[in-house]
Amino acid sequence: MVAEEKISKIFEEYNKEDITIATVCSHSSMQRFDDAKKEVFNTVGIAFDERPKFYDLYPQEINFGIEKDKLDKIIT
Repeated sequence: MVAEEKISKIFEEYNKEDITIATVCSHSSMQRFDDAKKEVFNTVGIAFDERPKFYDLYPQEINFGIEKDKLDKIIT
Protein backbone atom coordinates (compact mmCIF):
# COMPACT_ATOMS: atom_id res chain seq x y z
CA MET A 1 0.00 0.00 0.00
CA VAL A 2 1.28 3.47 -0.89
CA ALA A 3 1.59 5.97 1.96
CA GLU A 4 -0.87 8.87 1.90
CA GLU A 5 2.01 11.36 2.11
CA LYS A 6 3.55 9.93 -1.06
CA ILE A 7 0.26 10.17 -2.95
CA SER A 8 -0.30 13.73 -1.72
CA LYS A 9 3.17 14.69 -2.93
CA ILE A 10 2.45 13.27 -6.39
CA PHE A 11 -0.87 15.13 -6.62
CA GLU A 12 0.82 18.42 -5.76
CA GLU A 13 2.52 18.24 -9.15
CA TYR A 14 -0.82 18.24 -10.99
CA ASN A 15 -3.53 20.83 -11.55
CA LYS A 16 -6.76 19.27 -10.26
CA GLU A 17 -8.69 20.96 -13.06
CA ASP A 18 -6.69 18.84 -15.54
CA ILE A 19 -7.61 15.54 -13.85
CA THR A 20 -10.88 13.69 -14.44
CA ILE A 21 -12.14 10.86 -12.25
CA ALA A 22 -14.10 8.29 -14.29
CA THR A 23 -15.98 5.24 -13.10
CA VAL A 24 -18.75 2.92 -14.18
CA CYS A 25 -22.09 4.18 -12.84
CA SER A 26 -23.27 2.12 -9.90
CA HIS A 27 -24.66 2.77 -6.46
CA SER A 28 -21.19 2.55 -4.88
CA SER A 29 -19.66 4.92 -7.44
CA MET A 30 -21.80 7.75 -6.05
CA GLN A 31 -19.39 8.01 -3.11
CA ARG A 32 -16.42 8.20 -5.50
CA PHE A 33 -18.10 11.00 -7.43
CA ASP A 34 -19.02 12.84 -4.23
CA ASP A 35 -15.42 12.64 -2.95
CA ALA A 36 -14.03 13.72 -6.33
CA LYS A 37 -16.31 16.77 -6.43
CA LYS A 38 -15.28 17.74 -2.88
CA GLU A 39 -11.65 17.68 -4.07
CA VAL A 40 -12.58 19.76 -7.17
CA PHE A 41 -11.93 17.03 -9.75
CA ASN A 42 -13.99 16.71 -12.93
CA THR A 43 -16.02 13.52 -13.16
CA VAL A 44 -17.20 11.17 -15.91
CA GLY A 45 -19.82 8.47 -15.40
CA ILE A 46 -19.97 5.47 -17.74
CA ALA A 47 -23.30 3.61 -18.01
CA PHE A 48 -23.42 0.26 -19.82
CA ASP A 49 -27.19 -0.04 -20.10
CA GLU A 50 -28.89 3.17 -19.23
CA ARG A 51 -28.04 5.79 -16.65
CA PRO A 52 -29.18 4.43 -13.26
CA LYS A 53 -32.25 6.28 -11.97
CA PHE A 54 -30.62 7.24 -8.66
CA TYR A 55 -28.16 9.42 -10.59
CA ASP A 56 -31.08 11.69 -11.46
CA LEU A 57 -31.17 12.61 -7.76
CA TYR A 58 -27.56 13.83 -7.85
CA PRO A 59 -26.97 15.52 -11.23
CA GLN A 60 -24.29 17.79 -9.75
CA GLU A 61 -22.01 14.82 -9.05
CA ILE A 62 -21.17 14.05 -12.69
CA ASN A 63 -19.73 16.55 -15.15
CA PHE A 64 -20.21 14.29 -18.15
CA GLY A 65 -21.83 10.92 -18.84
CA ILE A 66 -21.08 8.30 -21.47
CA GLU A 67 -23.61 5.60 -22.36
CA LYS A 68 -22.44 2.26 -23.76
CA ASP A 69 -23.50 2.87 -27.36
CA LYS A 70 -21.52 6.11 -27.39
CA LEU A 71 -18.58 4.46 -25.58
CA ASP A 72 -18.30 1.85 -28.35
CA LYS A 73 -17.96 4.66 -30.89
CA ILE A 74 -15.31 6.44 -28.82
CA ILE A 75 -13.16 3.30 -28.42
CA THR A 76 -13.29 2.21 -32.08
